[in-house]
This record gives sequence, structure tokens and C-alpha cells, in this order.
Amino acid sequence: MRPSDTGWQHLASAGHPVPAAPEEAPYCADLADGTVLALTGSRLTEPDAHLLRAFVTELRQENERGHLRRMTA
Repeated sequence: MRPSDTGWQHLASAGHPVPAAPEEAPYCADLADGTVLALTGSRLTEPDAHLLRAFVTELRQENERGHLRRMTA
């Protein structure tokens, strides 16, 4: 999700409930340019949390690579 003039805009979602704002989710990660990954559901186990942190790191790196490609194009 990302901030909008009226609150938060959902870019994608799956399942229910979908949080209306990041503070409603038990897990949030800032991705880039104000975009936030917000997850709800059952509590993460440590192995799941470790995997999720690696996934978020990859998302951030790909976003940065895309930003650099756009700047050099």
C-alpha cells in the first residue's frame, strides 16, 4: 500500500482481512517511496520471519535497481 490524499491506497491484496493502514497489520515493512508491505494473519514463526525479511530485502534491492535503470535511461 502507499499513502494517498485520503489515507492508504492498496496496490495489491490477498485474503482477508485487508488492513486499512499499516498500523493495523502485525507486520509492516517499508519498501520504497512510501510504499509499505503490510501482512495480517497468524503469527510468524522465526523461520517464516527470516524468509520474509529476505524477501523484503530482495524487493527493496529490485526497486532500487529499477530506479537506477530509469535514471540512466
